[in-house]
Amino acid sequence: MQSAYSQFLDTPNQKKKAIDQIKDTEETIEKLSAGRFTFGGMLKSDKEKKESIVIKQQLIDQLKEDVQNFDIIRRILIIYLATVAIPSY
Repeated sequence: MQSAYSQFLDTPNQKKKAIDQIKDTEETIEKLSAGRFTFGGMLKSDKEKKESIVIKQQLIDQLKEDVQNFDIIRRILIIYLATVAIPSY
């Protein structure tokens, strides 16, 4: 029960970290697309930069799914705590 409650309390923090990572990755993509200086793109060719942009876009898509899933996980934990864990405690 304690583990489920701890996870319930931590899901907003995990969601916020994922949202922050999305913003950071989007900024990196913008810099790479515009040709601005980035440490990651400093030694890469144009082809490698384009591949990096595609990989980072896939990461953003996955993080957006994770953000949606955090809401679902939180709802499941609420239901579990309310119907199973607390009554049996």
